[in-house]
Amino acid sequence: MSQRIEKAKEEYEANRANMTEDERFDKRAQIESDFGQYRSELERRQRLIDTQEERVLKEVVTDIEKVLTGIAEKEGYHLVLNASKGPRASVLYHSATIDITPRILEELNK
Repeated sequence: MSQRIEKAKEEYEANRANMTEDERFDKRAQIESDFGQYRSELERRQRLIDTQEERVLKEVVTDIEKVLTGIAEKEGYHLVLNASKGPRASVLYHSATIDITPRILEELNK
């Protein structure tokens, strides 16, 4: 599709001096229409790829979380942190034994 549009552009540029104003207008309109369809199809396919990638990543993350939780519980870890720097640094696992939320709520409710 891309090659067809490029070829049409080249033909237009090569022959536009010999075309009437109406022919030039029609040819430009056709090229622009084809390019719009091309861009639309490209965006549709990119969305499809993004959706599939998101689904695969979600499956991988779910698998990692299951294994991480299993190991942490089995080996008695209370807290597992992501060691990477930047916005991705976070708590990956925490045991309910170190969750102080109920104590904080108790104090707030006094």
